[in-house]
Amino acid sequence: MHFLPFKGNIQDIIKRNEIVNKIDSINKLKKLFKKNGKYLFLQINNDLFSADTKIGKPRFFRDRFAEYFGEKERGNWKEMDKNERIMKEASKEVRLLKEKWFHRNPIE
Repeated sequence: MHFLPFKGNIQDIIKRNEIVNKIDSINKLKKLFKKNGKYLFLQINNDLFSADTKIGKPRFFRDRFAEYFGEKERGNWKEMDKNERIMKEASKEVRLLKEKWFHRNPIE
């Protein structure tokens, strides 16, 4: 499961010729899993989508988002350590996220 801030639309990630259906609730995924043994799920804002699992492959969403953001080489975390620029950027992003989420003062 991945969580990624994203303000685009579904066609930015799932191409127009690929089958995607808007679903009304997360419970629909249970039915899809029971029927197919798998599912591809994406939520953008309050809109829930299920994509045809035939288009899925390992790293599917990671590669699609990396390409959308113009950082295609960041989609494969097993290979990105070979690129010094990417590793510096990723390290900085992780540090900033840790500072934001783990070093905050507790609410009094």
